[in-house]
Amino acid sequence: MISEIEEIVLRVLMLGERRIDGISRKSGLPEILVEKVVDRLIEKGYIDHNLRPLEKAYEDLRWIDRRSFSIYKFEIGKMFRMIFDLVIVLVLILLVISILQYFGLIYNQFLTIAIYSIVMIFVVILLYFFARGYRIPIFERIAIHIKKREIVSRIQEVTSQFRSPPYLRVALILTVFLIVVYMFLTYKVFFVVVTSESMVPTLNRGDLFLAQSIVIDPEPGDIVIFRRPHTYLPISHRVLRVEGGKIYTGGDASGPDPWTITKKDVIAEAVMVNGKPIVIRNLGTYFILNATELRSIGPYGQAYLFYKNLVNAFKSYSAAIMIVAISIYVYLELRRR
Repeated sequence: MISEIEEIVLRVLMLGERRIDGISRKSGLPEILVEKVVDRLIEKGYIDHNLRPLEKAYEDLRWIDRRSFSIYKFEIGKMFRMIFDLVIVLVLILLVISILQYFGLIYNQFLTIAIYSIVMIFVVILLYFFARGYRIPIFERIAIHIKKREIVSRIQEVTSQFRSPPYLRVALILTVFLIVVYMFLTYKVFFVVVTSESMVPTLNRGDLFLAQSIVIDPEPGDIVIFRRPHTYLPISHRVLRVEGGKIYTGGDASGPDPWTITKKDVIAEAVMVNGKPIVIRNLGTYFILNATELRSIGPYGQAYLFYKNLVNAFKSYSAAIMIVAISIYVYLELRRR
């Protein structure tokens, strides 16, 4: 027995196609699958290495062409039964024609009988072979052409098991992921906590905004992060103007700063989209401790210590967690075939 896919390929071969690309085009199967199926048909003895059908193919498909008559070796009884069936049909045809002639529906009796007899004999022969399960090439061509869409949809399901693992996609996703992780670990891209109200209403105390240190080129309107010798934490203010290598800064709420800085003092710049920074409101509040509330560990009570320790633990084991997560992802992706 052969599978449906093998039968489709074998039928195309029986129609005379000998090229892999031709079989693929006529059957709707991908070439890689056609090659595999052809190898299986050779192993099962349906075709030779030149892709020519053997007797087993004719017998299993019950294929009718000029070579098949020497293969099937019809028994005499079958031939007599076929002739007997044809005689009965011809008698019926003559009876029908006689009735039509009687009612005046046929004027040229002998010509009509001859035409109808030839047509009916041909039809009866076809019906005989169809009833016996034989296949005729001209009708097989039509059947394959009609069913090609159905074949293609079925083959898409079958070929899914032959798909190669998505090495390129996995490599691309991992590359992008590692680049993002590297950017954050090396502070090329990072979030900054706003600790004062000097940038209201653009930035409120407790907000987080996205900053980058890859390209630092302060222009008026940019928000920069810089350090000053007399301050403990970096300052995030807007650039007011740049003159002669000096950068004048100031807060949106506090006004111009009493100092100037240079490009070397700038740690990073806020990532701006349409002139506005990317802000996560109020999330930075969890990272701010008030000196007057240290006894209660900030506005969130003793629970702050738990979350602080949890974050520190995650940071300590982040490399191991990342490796395990990447390994699981790669395994699941490559396992999907």
